[in-house]
Amino acid sequence: MSVRTGPTRSGPRWWLVTPTLLATQVLVMLEGTVVNVSLVRIRAEYGLDDTALSWVLVSYLLAFGSGMLAGGRLTDAFGARRVLVVAVGVFGLASLLCGLATGPATLLSGRALQGLAAAATVPGLLAVIAELAPDPARRNRAVARLTGAGLVGGGIGLTAGGLLVEWLGTRWVFLVNLPLCAALLPCLLALPGLRGPAGERPRLGVGQVVLPGAALAMLLGAVGLSGEAVPWPVLTGLVAGGLLSAVAAVLVVRRAGADSVLPLGLLAGRGRPTAYALSALVFGSTHTAFIHLQLVVQRDWGLGPAATGLVFTPVIVVMVLTTAATPRLLRRVPDRVLVPAGCLLAAAGMVWAAVALAPPSTGAADPLLLVPMAMLATGSALCMVPLAVRAVDGIPPGRTGVASAVLTCAQQIGGAVLITLVGLLSGVRPYQALVVLLTVGAVLGVLGLRRDPARVEPPEPAPPTLGVHP
Repeated sequence: MSVRTGPTRSGPRWWLVTPTLLATQVLVMLEGTVVNVSLVRIRAEYGLDDTALSWVLVSYLLAFGSGMLAGGRLTDAFGARRVLVVAVGVFGLASLLCGLATGPATLLSGRALQGLAAAATVPGLLAVIAELAPDPARRNRAVARLTGAGLVGGGIGLTAGGLLVEWLGTRWVFLVNLPLCAALLPCLLALPGLRGPAGERPRLGVGQVVLPGAALAMLLGAVGLSGEAVPWPVLTGLVAGGLLSAVAAVLVVRRAGADSVLPLGLLAGRGRPTAYALSALVFGSTHTAFIHLQLVVQRDWGLGPAATGLVFTPVIVVMVLTTAATPRLLRRVPDRVLVPAGCLLAAAGMVWAAVALAPPSTGAADPLLLVPMAMLATGSALCMVPLAVRAVDGIPPGRTGVASAVLTCAQQIGGAVLITLVGLLSGVRPYQALVVLLTVGAVLGVLGLRRDPARVEPPEPAPPTLGVHP
């Protein structure tokens, strides 16, 4: 992308750029947590069964992960401002579709469209920062603020979102986005030019994006429907279609070569494959655990969305503090120690939660459950920062955005896969499976992160993760 001289802090539009970027980040993060904390109400409002309810989460995560790299390619081809305007507009329309849905099909279609629109915002936001803040120090501060805005948006979704549902109704989980998108669009249109390259536009690589997403959707759909009264030809067709799509995706990516949406060279060396795998495993495990605990708080304790949000707000605070302290800790402790320690701490929190909630649990509210929840949050944050650093360590300047997008893809897809596999929304308690996965993650961290990494933040930090839990 060609770089144009952006406004300085004293320029006439800088006062608009920063709030607009932060508000866009808050918008997408708010939607994720307000839906998570309202799952019980959403199920009753839309008449969903267990499988359809799980896909309220899976469809969003899967579309988000699958669309991330496409969003980066669109930003390179058409410019950050255009992509952000279209993405926020589509996000608003998708929210309207969800709010007016009369059945599962419409709701899930809207959720998938929300995920695709959210995926396009991440590279757009980072492209704006890269052009308007070319100085590395200013750019690092801007990305840190963007990450903080995401966590703030998650906190708002947990608290204000729960109140919104109880006061105005469940459908306002989605409809609340309409006035927010309407307010953001004119601000995005007023951003400086931020045009794409003046020369030939890069190929979009639609097949490289659609085929992997289709493969995952069909395979996860087969897993989710395997316990339902679904004819075997349907399940067989989903599995066969998923496998064929996966093979076709590999062939298309290899044929694209240097023009691939996913440069395969980024997956080699310096422990990056381990970092991507661990990010999917750790994020997927802890995200699944938090979703289950939110359901426990509502189903067993009888708390509404607002009260549930208040219960989980301290978890957000713990994550913010741990995330802020981890870069300094990483200067003294290597990631091959810090990541396994985080995995084991999260696993210990999951064991504690399993013991506290095991029969003959009375089902009464237990404030001590906040302790294992804090352990989960701390362990997750201890892992995510070092893995983000490792994912971009040694990447040439200008390619860190692609490497970070792959990291975010891995996290979102990891969440979608584990939510489907453990079947937590069907009443299954996922404690044992998640403890095993986190323990495997600790072992993988020790074995796969042995090479000496950079112990400080990279010149261009990893982008914020919009799918941050709880």
